[in-house]
Amino acid sequence: MINLTFFFNISLVPFLIFGICVFLLAKPLGNWQIKKSPHSFFSIPIINKIFIIWTSRAIGFAAICIFLIMGMNRPWRGMMEKEVNRLILLEEGKITEGKIVKRWYDDWAPSAWMVLYDFEISDPANDKAKTYWGSARGPKNYYANLSEGDSVSIIYYQSKPKINCEMYYFLNHPSYRKTFRETGKLELLNRFRDEYKFEDYSYMTWYDSAREK
Repeated sequence: MINLTFFFNISLVPFLIFGICVFLLAKPLGNWQIKKSPHSFFSIPIINKIFIIWTSRAIGFAAICIFLIMGMNRPWRGMMEKEVNRLILLEEGKITEGKIVKRWYDDWAPSAWMVLYDFEISDPANDKAKTYWGSARGPKNYYANLSEGDSVSIIYYQSKPKINCEMYYFLNHPSYRKTFRETGKLELLNRFRDEYKFEDYSYMTWYDSAREK
């Protein structure tokens, strides 16, 4: 079973609950105010709409946004967006075995075929295994053939395992290869060549093949 803390920060859930409640109750509260004080300043329809209903909705929407922006954990949009982390993995990355937790097709994602994986690494401080998570996305001809429980190779940074990537994604994604080429590090990929599959994808080929159902 997937740990829910992988998807969001539990401590920020109250922002979500508060935001939804305030947003949904804005109009009933505004109408209640008019009934309570029909001759007050807030009984004027436009004032009521602006200062009670829409202000309350704005507060609720802001609280929901705080949860979505700060509370949601997006492992597929975090660590590996930074070029420095790609280079760290290329130069110092360690290889381990991970397991596919979930595989799905996401209509909203540019690269629609996606996988969620986890892997365990022993903490040097106490020698206890700790589970880390990550995700990858890409061509149908590879990711559509993976199933829950399948083994995949993961490259990770030993000092900070949260920096990790599935090997096929890491070695083949056009954006990553562009980073390696522009920084003069493309030749370092040779150390993986005997063990892992290399393909020369263009941006459009990668994304188009990932959109295929």
